[in-house]
Amino acid sequence: VLEGHTDAAPFGSDRSYGNWELSADRANAARRVLEAVGVQPRRVTEVRGYADTKLRVPDNPLAAANRRISILLPYS
Repeated sequence: VLEGHTDAAPFGSDRSYGNWELSADRANAARRVLEAVGVQPRRVTEVRGYADTKLRVPDNPLAAANRRISILLPYS
């Protein structure tokens, strides 16, 4: 499972591409990188975008640490 996250700063100058799109695209870009280095596509079961709904630093919604991807690996 790949998850994309953003900080709370509005992204983009219009409403057609914002933090939701950015976070989903961030996770999907990680998926493409993993596949390019040999991870089988079937191993990725979900690509999620969370925008700023799951902040890593909730006390500072604009912190750069909130802009990230998470890679969740199942137990084998």
